[in-house]
Amino acid sequence: MRVLVTGGAGFIGSHFVKFALRTHPDWHVINLDKLSYAGNLENLTDLPDATRHQFVKGGIEDHELVSRLWSEGVDIVVNFAATVAVRERALAGVRGRSRLRPAEITVLVLAWVAVVAVMVALAAAGVSYARYPTTVLIVPGLAWAAVTAARAEWRACGVGLAVAAVGGVGLLTGPAGSWLVAGVGLCAVLLGNAAAIAWRQRG
Repeated sequence: MRVLVTGGAGFIGSHFVKFALRTHPDWHVINLDKLSYAGNLENLTDLPDATRHQFVKGGIEDHELVSRLWSEGVDIVVNFAATVAVRERALAGVRGRSRLRPAEITVLVLAWVAVVAVMVALAAAGVSYARYPTTVLIVPGLAWAAVTAARAEWRACGVGLAVAAVGGVGLLTGPAGSWLVAGVGLCAVLLGNAAAIAWRQRG
């Protein structure tokens, strides 16, 4: 199986690459990372089996490069790529009074780590990829709802619960409807949230 890992030279991505190579001897990992502020090749110096690891320097915004890698054959994509804006906002959140606190950031990061772990387990068990979108939605949605509820930010909490609910409904629709429910449901949640913000800021 050929697995494309984006952002695989960063802290979390490199640990996933090592985990994948160690636990899945049939996986060939294509590691795409642009080596910006977070990526470092030193994170990849002690790979369990370097012969099944292919490093490619580049970013996910490089359409031609990604298309070439895709054309060479990819079975699974695991995305750890991020932008500078994400880091800057996270750091601003740690410093700001009304932003996320370190413990809250830790909860949200652990939620996404749990998602990756579940996706790896599903792939190992041969579960249909159609179940993946619901996995991605439920755990982070509940984590975000819990964090925002603790801060008494009820609108944001409702968004988290709505995202988790979309994931739950997707589990009941079967493989054919799972992706449809995830896509339509997320659009509805995000548009509803945007409308609520616009309504509050009117005038």
